[in-house]
Amino acid sequence: MIISKLRTNHIKNPLGFELKDIRFTWITESETDQYQTEAQVEVASDESFEHILFDSGKRSDMNSLSYQPEIELTSRTRYYWRVTVWGDQGGTATSDTAFFETAKMNESWEAEWIAAELEKDTHPLLRKSFDVPEGVVSARAYVSGLGLYELFVNGEKAGDEVLAPGFHAYDFWQQYQTYDITSLLKPGKNAVGAMLGAGMYKGRFGFDGGFENIYGDQMVFIGEIILICADGSEQRIVTDASWQSAPSPVTFSGIYDGEVYDANKEIDGWASAEASNEWSGVQTVSLPKDTLTARLSP
Repeated sequence: MIISKLRTNHIKNPLGFELKDIRFTWITESETDQYQTEAQVEVASDESFEHILFDSGKRSDMNSLSYQPEIELTSRTRYYWRVTVWGDQGGTATSDTAFFETAKMNESWEAEWIAAELEKDTHPLLRKSFDVPEGVVSARAYVSGLGLYELFVNGEKAGDEVLAPGFHAYDFWQQYQTYDITSLLKPGKNAVGAMLGAGMYKGRFGFDGGFENIYGDQMVFIGEIILICADGSEQRIVTDASWQSAPSPVTFSGIYDGEVYDANKEIDGWASAEASNEWSGVQTVSLPKDTLTARLSP
């Protein structure tokens, strides 16, 4: 008997998604057993399941296509879960471990929306250098940009997605993403950077050019990096007026006309701690933060 395709809300090991109602699904395969007769789901705070937070017990009414555990979630927490299945011919198996991790949930944002002190149509690079202590066991970045962004840590892009942060109803809510950047950090000097684009937030709308900057007239960014140390202490790096900005090698982008990239304008190591100090400042922008929501879209 093999248990596979463990999913939380139909996503494999979701990190930082909106998870108001948790639902687990799985698939069981067997050469002898025809169907599941009973199952048991366990949720723990550790991968070894020494600290179990929820145990369904062995139940005959459990639906492998949508089982909802009765568990109260806390913000910025990783949960591990597994399922044991019994079949109609006496077979049994326990799955590998899956996980899901909550985002900020109802936590307030210490960060501010920021924009480069450049012309509003200039595509900006934003950066911030910071120190990382010894003994960091976990580091997460919670970020969003209007319209598009890519996040870099010590010169490496965080994640493999493009066109983040995805779809917005700009007047009502904006998604933010969660990145596990633990492996991108090192003790000592570090740097985080963001490259912004117009996306569907600003610029021309309509083929006749009749609409301009419907939602906003400048590209903005918000982010919090939260470091967890071995002793349980936290360190936060947030977007504020201390960040720096510079023109991006992207000199134009638009949803109709593509992008113009001028490689002559590249800044070596712009998202690394060794970047030069010839940068402009940033300004904080008065935009709502209570409309930020954990990511909805895969």
